[in-house]
Amino acid sequence: GAGAGAGAGAGAGGASDDTSLSSSASTSAAADPPPTAAAASEGRRTNNYPPHPHPYPNNPPGCRLFLASSTLPGPDSGLGVFVTRPIRRGRPTGPSDLVIQLVDVPPTPEASDSFRLLIRDYVWDGSGTGGQYEGRKVWSVCPGLGMLANGHGTYKNVLPFRPDVDEADLPRTTSPGAGSNTHYHNYTFFARVDIEAGGEVLVDMGDNWFNKREGTGE
Repeated sequence: GAGAGAGAGAGAGGASDDTSLSSSASTSAAADPPPTAAAASEGRRTNNYPPHPHPYPNNPPGCRLFLASSTLPGPDSGLGVFVTRPIRRGRPTGPSDLVIQLVDVPPTPEASDSFRLLIRDYVWDGSGTGGQYEGRKVWSVCPGLGMLANGHGTYKNVLPFRPDVDEADLPRTTSPGAGSNTHYHNYTFFARVDIEAGGEVLVDMGDNWFNKREGTGE
């Protein structure tokens, strides 16, 4: 009975539904014209959001980065990030990062050694990722190139581009799921100069990162 009724209803209202769908489609098409071929081929946005260069508009990359002993002197340099192919100036050096903002984290004795190491060596100041207004003191965790690459103020060869910010329809003030994801993503490092294949990626950690370690032996 339900199937017959549904079929009859669909048959009787078919013309009306088609007309409604056609009208809706034409209205939508008029309001949101399709992107031009040039815009689509270049991976450019066609909406009103702030522009962000798409790292790989056409072809996802293969293996572009690898870890090996750093070329920087000193026993604490450890591993560095290297490129497998030439990277021209202005091109992305690898996949983009998401950014996790650590907000007003109190320094407690109960904090684990791993967490203290994270805060000391691997986080960025929140102002560098646009997260400075999330709290009184904000650290940015960039689990990717932002944490793996070594830094050098003089020989830095990549620069980060601001991340995109999107609440994913989970408003911070009203949604119980707001804390389940980060609003900051697509944090991309671009080559500041041409980097040859096999070259090490070096970021700029800022003077403060090094100043805090002067005289501490760290």
